[in-house]
Amino acid sequence: MKKKLRVIIITSVIMMIGMGVFLWKMNGLSKEKTAEQEALLKEERDLLGESKLKVIDEVEKVNIVPLYLSGENKNVVTVGYANEAEIYEGSKGNGAEKTLTDIKKNKKFTFQEPLWAYNPYGTNPQSMYVYFRSNGSAYCRYTVSVEDKQIADFTRTLLNNGSGNLSKEHEYQLIGLLPGRTNYITIKMYNKKKELASTGTWSIDVPADTKGFPERMTVEKGYSKQTITNGLYTVFADGVKGSDGKKHYALLQYDNSGILRANFPLNGSVGRNMQIIYDSLVFQSAPNQIVRMNYLGQVTNSYPVYGYNISGEYVYDGSGSLYMIATANAKNATINSKILKLELESGEVSQELDMDTLLPNVYKKAVKKQGKKKAKNWVQVNSIQCTGSNQLLVSSQTLSSIFKVSQVGSLLPSVDYIIADSKLWKDDKELKGKVLTKALAEGQEVEETPEPAVQSILETPEIPDLFESQYGQNSMTYTQKSGEGQYYLEMLNNNSGKGASQDGSSYYYKYFVDEGAGSYQLNKMHSLSYTAGNGNVIMGDNVIIYCNSGEKTIQETDKKGKLIRKFTSAVLPYRVYKTDWKGFWFY
Repeated sequence: MKKKLRVIIITSVIMMIGMGVFLWKMNGLSKEKTAEQEALLKEERDLLGESKLKVIDEVEKVNIVPLYLSGENKNVVTVGYANEAEIYEGSKGNGAEKTLTDIKKNKKFTFQEPLWAYNPYGTNPQSMYVYFRSNGSAYCRYTVSVEDKQIADFTRTLLNNGSGNLSKEHEYQLIGLLPGRTNYITIKMYNKKKELASTGTWSIDVPADTKGFPERMTVEKGYSKQTITNGLYTVFADGVKGSDGKKHYALLQYDNSGILRANFPLNGSVGRNMQIIYDSLVFQSAPNQIVRMNYLGQVTNSYPVYGYNISGEYVYDGSGSLYMIATANAKNATINSKILKLELESGEVSQELDMDTLLPNVYKKAVKKQGKKKAKNWVQVNSIQCTGSNQLLVSSQTLSSIFKVSQVGSLLPSVDYIIADSKLWKDDKELKGKVLTKALAEGQEVEETPEPAVQSILETPEIPDLFESQYGQNSMTYTQKSGEGQYYLEMLNNNSGKGASQDGSSYYYKYFVDEGAGSYQLNKMHSLSYTAGNGNVIMGDNVIIYCNSGEKTIQETDKKGKLIRKFTSAVLPYRVYKTDWKGFWFY
């Protein structure tokens, strides 16, 4: 018995030691992996390192292969586009695709001698197309470098369609090139063991920008010790005047150093949204057009919208359709008062909601008071969110109100409720009963108001207002909660317009809405520098990103509001989003 016990004890000790060694090794591997991931993230942060050493500094000039867009030595495919309308119409892009496909059929392209094309689809003049095949499965990491110590390298891991991001066929759009400069593109190819298999560097003189888009934003470093998040700022901005004297529009993408790394030329005014749907990037390319673009920059679908100007953001309903804010093409048409529906599969466009007829008495009152011409701005829908089948949240900037509308698209759409300060609707007999009741969030208490020394028995005691609702709000974000009829609603409360507190601040607001209880709570609030109109705020897990349209600034702060970096734009930004673009261009 003692012998058996001794064996059991010895075996247990050996197993414990073995387990300890295993856990120690796993812990070491985990730390090594974490350190490796952090090194990659740091390299992709687009910030100048302490040594300011650039990738191009490590490459022998003799090993750089020059790329030429024209002349006797031309070795890059080029495609010319007459204007933005031709880019987004799509047929010429299809022709460019056919040209590239035919070239690939007739020649074998390797890592050492790939197929290059400069912006073949016209959608990003700061990009190159590259194609080649590798002997074994591999993935690629690339760097764009210029001979300027004040501009950080742009480095990313490219996404391919292979399992584990490994493939023998490689076809990419490389963004991040700088106009009017010699750009050095270094591509490093790694095998499935993450070992460096091949390295190549190419140089290309990118044509100068003639449209006037600012190549950088002014940067101010803050005092927060928190690291800035990885990604590109997509800036929806007003147009700029080019060297040709004309006004030009584009969606602009800046890195963490404020350097312009991509721009999508547009045929007129800028929208407010850019979203990946069905593996395509969907955005507004013209006042009356929505397009879908693939990761190579090719326009795959173009959706004309006849009879309207798309006047703001769109929202995807999750079932193949977009809802869009629009203005009818008619004299004295009310601005941003129509909601259109675009079916992505068929391209069919229909008007689903008209605020003039949804709120007829409010509209008639505005016309009677101001006249039809001046009453064009009576509602100014500036943000929409989809909460279910044929259900929308509609934000009216002018009315400082958010309407929950059901039966959208039917003959009789209806206002379920309104989120607004009740004083705004106290004189409207029909709608004042639809204003949701304010409720205290968990842990909040009512601020006591001192009772007057003398109170008349004829006076009705005033009920203290729990909080001030939004005024002139922008950019709503809807998040459904687990409970039925419960959700969170985030927005930029511009705090502007009639009835606003005018305390010199705008705010991030987060409501908790309980439809069953008929109430909403101010769940979270964060004070921001003031902007009267436009702008947006994004509350991330660790950061706050705020576009102050009035001041032309983009601020990234930590959760306590301490500044990490502030960017000042030369053009008026309407709205800003930040995305790392992993799953689209990058891995």
